Amino acid sequence: WAEKFERPLDPAVITKLGALFLANTSFKQDTTIVMSVHKVGDDGFPGEMLASASKVLSGCKVSGKDNVTEQSLTEFVLPQQVAVDEPFFVVISGIPAYEMNHAGVVNQVILGCSPLGDASKGDKNTAYLYLDSLKTVNNTVYFINKFHWEENSSSPISIALCPYLKFNTVSTPPPASAITEVQTEEGVEAHGEEMYYDLNGRRIVGVPEKGFYIVRRGDGSSFKLIEK
Repeated sequence: WAEKFERPLDPAVITKLGALFLANTSFKQDTTIVMSVHKVGDDGFPGEMLASASKVLSGCKVSGKDNVTEQSLTEFVLPQQVAVDEPFFVVISGIPAYEMNHAGVVNQVILGCSPLGDASKGDKNTAYLYLDSLKTVNNTVYFINKFHWEENSSSPISIALCPYLKFNTVSTPPPASAITEVQTEEGVEAHGEEMYYDLNGRRIVGVPEKGFYIVRRGDGSSFKLIEK
C-alpha cells in the first residue's frame, strides 16, 4: 500500500516513518515489514525509492481506533534523512495476505484508514494499491503474477502511513533546541524575514492570530511566540 503526499510548504527532511496498526493477528509474526519513501514516478505512481526501514511484524504495536495519538504509531527510523521538496509517496510492504493456517489462526493485519469519502463532494483520494493483474480465459479469471500500482478508485480514502517531517532553516542549521526562548509579541525584535509554523510544524501564511506558534527568523534562530 502507498500514501501520496503533496510537496511540503517548505523544504524539509524525513527522519522516520510511522504506521497505525489496528490489528496484528498472524501466524507469520516473523514476517519483515518494510516502510519506504519514494519519488513520484513519471506515471504518477511510486517510483525511485529514497530510503527504507524495516522491522518484524511482531514488533508492530496495535492501537484502538478510538484512542489514536502519536504514541499509537509503530515507528520505522530511516538510516538517513531524506530531503523532500516535491510530492512523494510513503509505501508499506510485507503485510501477510488474509489466510488461515491448519490450526485455525487467521492472518488479519489491519492498517488505520480515514472514513470513506465522496468524490462528488470534492473529497480527495491519497491511497494507492499494488495489485496482481488479472486475465480471463474461458470465463475464468486468473492472477498472472504481474503486479502494478493502482489508485484506490472505489472511494476517496487515506491510509495512516505517516512521515515525520523536520523543516529546514532558511540559511543556517537550527539550534540544538528547536525552541530557544519564550517571548510575548511585545518582546519580538526584527531579525529579517520571519516564518510562522503551528505546533505541528505546518507553515502558516501571514501573521497568525491568537495562540501558540513557532517563529523561525531569517538568521536561522527560532522561538515560541505567544500572540495575545
